[in-house]
Amino acid sequence: MPLLENLFSPGTTERLGWILVHFLWQAAAVALLLAVLLRLLRRAGADVRYATACGALALMLILPLVTMRFVEVTGPVAEAGPLPDILHAEAVEPTPAILHTVPELPPLEMTPPMETASLAAPVPLRERIVTAVEPALPYIVFGWLVGVFGLSAWHLGG
Repeated sequence: MPLLENLFSPGTTERLGWILVHFLWQAAAVALLLAVLLRLLRRAGADVRYATACGALALMLILPLVTMRFVEVTGPVAEAGPLPDILHAEAVEPTPAILHTVPELPPLEMTPPMETASLAAPVPLRERIVTAVEPALPYIVFGWLVGVFGLSAWHLGG
């Protein structure tokens, strides 16, 4: 998406996309935990239930910040360092080429293999999910940004 490429770097878009994807299951887990706690606290006072709900909201605010520390973005493996010594002109000394002759080899027999082996290794579930979700990350981020700006404009207009 050219608009996102102008706003964010591809690494930032990917990181933000993964944070949003992880927040979906994290928020669902916090909501489930809150529902269980509110069910257990149904006889408690309203201030306890209110504090519990506010704690859940605060946890939902903190979770994306914590997740940001653990999300790894694919990119260049390492930056280029200094050139190795072999590439410097002073260190290279020419060596003479030596040709060796090899006697003629016997022809290979063309026999079919007895059995064929499957070279495809099973792909783990995590890698399949990453492969399926990763192309959609820019669209997820764009949709989230449109929602944030749209709701902000609606509240500012109201």
